[in-house]
Amino acid sequence: MFCIVASASCSGPPESEVVMDYHGAIERYYRAFRDRDRESLRSLLTPNFRFVSSFGEYRDREAMLDEIWPAVGQTWAKNLRVFGQGPEFVVLYEHENAPGVERPAMCMAEYVRFEGERIAEIEVFFGRSVVPPAGFERK
Repeated sequence: MFCIVASASCSGPPESEVVMDYHGAIERYYRAFRDRDRESLRSLLTPNFRFVSSFGEYRDREAMLDEIWPAVGQTWAKNLRVFGQGPEFVVLYEHENAPGVERPAMCMAEYVRFEGERIAEIEVFFGRSVVPPAGFERK
């Protein structure tokens, strides 16, 4: 399930102005990972797309996709919450595993920046486990 949260403006743009659907693009990005849809990912990312996480840094869309593709579809984002107004956003989500994949479910955050209609940069921040350790009580 995708859930998009954002602030809204009471007045809309002039009818002649085309408005970028940033939230829709963000939702399509995460869905493309879940569905292993490489062409959709390519169309959503700038050629010089920058991706940063604790696993490494990429500064090229094709190099990143080539390296990560074998693992794509093993885990994906669910319960997306998107905060911000274009071109920069923060996305909070829970990581969900495909059947048979044994990784701890995590709460995650990503900084997402657009250039025009494409995502130019994502920086991943790892959070806490979705399931707290035995004996731990959340308040």
